[in-house]
Amino acid sequence: MSGPKVGRAWLLKISDGAGGFIALTGITGKSLDINGERIDATVPDAMNPEGPLWAKSLDGVRSIGFSGDGRVVNDAAEELLKTSVHGDSMEGTFQLVVPAWGTYEGVFSITLQLGDDGTVTFSITGASSGAVQFTTMAPA
Repeated sequence: MSGPKVGRAWLLKISDGAGGFIALTGITGKSLDINGERIDATVPDAMNPEGPLWAKSLDGVRSIGFSGDGRVVNDAAEELLKTSVHGDSMEGTFQLVVPAWGTYEGVFSITLQLGDDGTVTFSITGASSGAVQFTTMAPA
């Protein structure tokens, strides 16, 4: 790496239901959690049960989570967000674009806290609900 990167807002997009995505908001005050929980698969050697025991682990549960603050920037995207949070599962298909890093795309369960300072503001938290596709982005 060539040193610290200048901070930029992340872009959160929501699926339009027709294979595309609409910009919902730039996210500030943000965090991204990438987890790969391991499963302990350590088993003693049957041929040498008194011998040394070496830890062994397998790939386990993977998850992606994000959180941040934003303002709705598109009326159509706002309607899609309302549908997601008031639907049966509180899930939606989103893209999270992290400049100079990449794009995460998948279904996320979301938690939303609304505010109003003359415009609709919110804090949003997303937790992956299934596989998330990552597409790397070349540094600017």
